[in-house]
Amino acid sequence: AVLASVLLPAAVAFGELLFFGGGRRVAQLMGGVPADEALVELVRQVAEWAQVPPPTYVYEIPTEEANAFAAGLGAGDTTVAVTRGLRDLLSTEELKAVIGHEIGHIMKRDVRNHLHISVALAGLGGLFAAGQQLLDQAEELRCRCIKDRVDESGAHSDAHRGRSVDDGRRANAQSRRFVEGYAERNPNATEGTDQPSQPQDDHVDEEEAEAQEQTNKSLSTALSALGLGLIVTGGLFRGLGELGRLALSRQNEFSADATAAKVVGVDPMVSALRKLEGRAAVAKRDALGVRNGLFSHFFIYNAPAALAKEAHGSWLERGARLLSTHPPTDKRVDALLRLSQARA
Repeated sequence: AVLASVLLPAAVAFGELLFFGGGRRVAQLMGGVPADEALVELVRQVAEWAQVPPPTYVYEIPTEEANAFAAGLGAGDTTVAVTRGLRDLLSTEELKAVIGHEIGHIMKRDVRNHLHISVALAGLGGLFAAGQQLLDQAEELRCRCIKDRVDESGAHSDAHRGRSVDDGRRANAQSRRFVEGYAERNPNATEGTDQPSQPQDDHVDEEEAEAQEQTNKSLSTALSALGLGLIVTGGLFRGLGELGRLALSRQNEFSADATAAKVVGVDPMVSALRKLEGRAAVAKRDALGVRNGLFSHFFIYNAPAALAKEAHGSWLERGARLLSTHPPTDKRVDALLRLSQARA
């Protein structure tokens, strides 16, 4: 049961990401349509500069949100998609820089790596669920012990009362018959004889019941300990793994930014990020939010407006950044400027 609790969530996560994670399917889920020749040619040109094969599919998402993403799990399914809002917002050079960023994700196989990590995290979540199941079983055993004890106590009490009444009646009848017979044989006798002893109660074997109760208690304790262990282990490693996945996602963004800077240039990439930051403050997520944000790590820009700049506020704000798929815009820009200075 524990193994099934681990493998089943992992298999479900793998199947979902495998089914929905195909590049073209992701774009279509978001309402995407095949891009026009101008956008396809732009993507082909940037891929040529990066010295990699062009993506198999190029899509445009008809939404006002300014964003782009790369998806696809294999060489035959690589996809780059941009939104209509992004094309309206950026200049041609800035759009090339964003496309270079997305091609950087394809070059590093970030989508496939994310699939592997997500499957592993789903399995760790299964450990937590298995621990909960074991605790439920332990609780069921404890309740059964209490119920058996109450039922046994009530049965013994009822049986004892029943036997006492019946035995008393039988003893009285026997005593009367004995005295009457003795009187007939001995007319001069004035005293009766002692009442014969009552038959011994037929008690239930309490030792066997106590042994079974002790076994159930021991099993319940063992299941509780194992269940708590799995919950702690699964929860701890799932939490650490999720933080690690988010940290890797943020690092992948820095790496893709560097690829765009190398292929297209630092200045267009910096300018594009600043424009995306400004648009994020007013644009609402619509089509890109399908599947409850399952693909949010794909986007070039996913930081909420409140987290777009470097943290100088409370520890809660700084802690919230650990749960972000993307680094703050200021950090991304600083990294690009340092890269430009290093090349100068």
